[in-house]
Amino acid sequence: PFLGAALGALGPGGLLGVAATDMPVLAGASAAACERRYGGRPVRGRLGPEGGLRLLLAYLERTAVARGRTVRPVVAYVGDHHVRAYVEVRSRSASDPPSPITTIDPERWEGPPLGGRGPFGPLWVGPLLDPSFVSGLRVPGTPAEPRRITAFIDRLRSECRADAPFYYEPNEICGHERLATPLSPEVFVERLHALGYAASRTHARPEGVRTPAPRSVVFALAREGDRAAQSQKERVRA
Repeated sequence: PFLGAALGALGPGGLLGVAATDMPVLAGASAAACERRYGGRPVRGRLGPEGGLRLLLAYLERTAVARGRTVRPVVAYVGDHHVRAYVEVRSRSASDPPSPITTIDPERWEGPPLGGRGPFGPLWVGPLLDPSFVSGLRVPGTPAEPRRITAFIDRLRSECRADAPFYYEPNEICGHERLATPLSPEVFVERLHALGYAASRTHARPEGVRTPAPRSVVFALAREGDRAAQSQKERVRA
């Protein structure tokens, strides 16, 4: 009830900040509770926190649309034990495009493997970050953790260039494809750039790589890297 009232009270262009700390619910430990509270099925496992953020944004957008409004994230991120979103609230018109909300079938999904049985969602699959807003973020004058905050903002800025739903982790790809040697996240990003795809490290996970490149391209790079590593080991042994 408070969320609906807040969305209704803000004028066009108003900024609303929302945080959720019930991560066991949003990240998949209790699917029934998630459906009751947020109207969607959660993603479980390592991508559960980002899935929870996207569930929250989808819930925000549906609540806004019911009141003749729409929301646009300017900064939405996964924290240590919470998710947080700052959204711009605008009036909705009949000419607006459909909201970027969808239910994901993992069998047909071409992004990072979500694991488990779907469907998942409805999830927000639009951008989490507004580049112009993020570029204006500044570290407070006397922050408690200046280096951590600076690194976090820098990561968000780079992530704006590859703002796609969910992310890959080299070790997870190796497990999925039964490979022995993972590429480093930095090398993954470089090789995706060389192929013309946007790519960035992600704030959501230290080893994560975010990219809109198809899964087939990402996995092919991982297999290529593994073959090169095995060939080098054989040359050393010889």
